[in-house]
Amino acid sequence: MIISLPDRYCKETPEGKYIRVSNGIMEIHGRWSFEREIIDITWKMKGRNKCFYCFRETKKEDMTMDHIYPRQFGGISITDNMVPACKFCNTSKSNMNASEYLIWKTFSQEKRREYLLSRIEEKKEKLKSGIFDIPQEWLSEIEVNSITQSTSAETSKLYNRLYAFAKENNTLSCPIIVSKNLYLLGGNTALKVAQNLNFKTVLAVIIENVVVVT
Repeated sequence: MIISLPDRYCKETPEGKYIRVSNGIMEIHGRWSFEREIIDITWKMKGRNKCFYCFRETKKEDMTMDHIYPRQFGGISITDNMVPACKFCNTSKSNMNASEYLIWKTFSQEKRREYLLSRIEEKKEKLKSGIFDIPQEWLSEIEVNSITQSTSAETSKLYNRLYAFAKENNTLSCPIIVSKNLYLLGGNTALKVAQNLNFKTVLAVIIENVVVVT
């Protein structure tokens, strides 16, 4: 997929690492937190004083970054999946996607909880079959061995949770994010789980306008 990027963006370090955006292409050299940089870029592109959901102007310190498609069900941190949201909307949206949240807002108070729980249960069941709550056209199936991984995941609660899910369901609970030249950008722990369980392929979001420069 092609993600939205600003016309220009540049961040450099004294050691020579850089992230540069020009003509719609992002080049990354050196180790960076892709998610952290994408969040920073999203703020710059979309502002941080008006809520995407209620359209109210809000103080900068009361704004949050929300995932349109929630992370729990495969939502990833890219500019096209994140919007500024006030704390109230972000909290009340919970693990619904943006479309579900708009429907939820039309219900009476007593029906809202029922709708929220039903949507979450349905998505939990789909996740067991490797169906993420994101547009399916974002996804590609790629070979695990084709991905260049710059760091190794440490044993942690996250690793243990992802490992238990993948072993039981024979699928990952989140997609991997890779650059056009198949360098890992997000999902480091999930990829380590796939490697340790000898998965041959994984579902990944290939970002065609991001390139890792070595």
